[in-house]
This record gives sequence, structure tokens and C-alpha cells, in this order.
Amino acid sequence: MWQRVSSPSFPSQVWYHVKHMLDNTPKTYFSSQDDMPGLQIKHIYEAPKPGDGYRVLVDRLWPRGLSKERAAINTWLKDISPSNELRTWFGHDPKKFSEFSRRYRTELQNNPVVAELQQIIKAHATTTLLYGAKDPERNQAVVLQQFLQDR
Repeated sequence: MWQRVSSPSFPSQVWYHVKHMLDNTPKTYFSSQDDMPGLQIKHIYEAPKPGDGYRVLVDRLWPRGLSKERAAINTWLKDISPSNELRTWFGHDPKKFSEFSRRYRTELQNNPVVAELQQIIKAHATTTLLYGAKDPERNQAVVLQQFLQDR
């Protein structure tokens, strides 16, 4: 069940506390619905739902063991993901996330695919950015979502 949680350090942001479907442990997900209606992030292995709207995969690599039918994506924007060099350097190390975020935001500032994603967001009532990383709090979709909100 979703539980709305306020963020004392970021009062304009909304977080949702949920039981993670893969291991039934509590996880906290960020939702930008208050700041940018209709833009959300979701783990690619979670079942698609009608509320997802237009589903955009934002990973450079296709998720392991997932068929195109099960993924149910509308668009795969590989080129909006972090560069291979940055992705490899980060290696999903939580200690590197702050620096990863800074570097990835720099890459996004010069990335023409950002404009394409902004057009997709404008054209659809709801857009879901899909990611395959195991950590729901420290991945490129979180950084991308915040980047789009800040623009």
C-alpha cells in the first residue's frame, strides 16, 4: 500500500513508502507528481499498469530476462542514459551517487535527447521513466527526473 511521506529536507517533494514487490521489504520512492504532474519513475520489472501512461525505458542496456512484451514500453531512449564511461565508473556504488548525479546532470545539459523526452512528457498526460537498477533511490532515473523538474 502506498503511504505518502513528507520530506523535511525537500518540502516541495513527495515521497511514497511502499512494500517492494520483489522482496516485500519497505522501500521509499520519489514521485514528482506535485512538481511535474504526470512524470513518475518505476522499476522496469514491476508489472505495467494503466496509470503508467506512456512508458519510457531510460537505461542504456536492455533489462536481463525481460521480453519486449512483458516490458510494455512505448519508447526506449538509450541515448538519454549516462555514458558508458560514467555508468561503469559509478557501478551503483552508493558512496559515488552524489558525484554520479553531478556528472550525469552535466551530461544531460548537452544531450539533445532531453528535448525529445520533454516533448514526450508534454504530449502525454502521464509519462513513466523506467529503470532496471536494483536501488530505487540511487539510479539514473531519479537524477533524470530531478533534472527535468529543475528545468
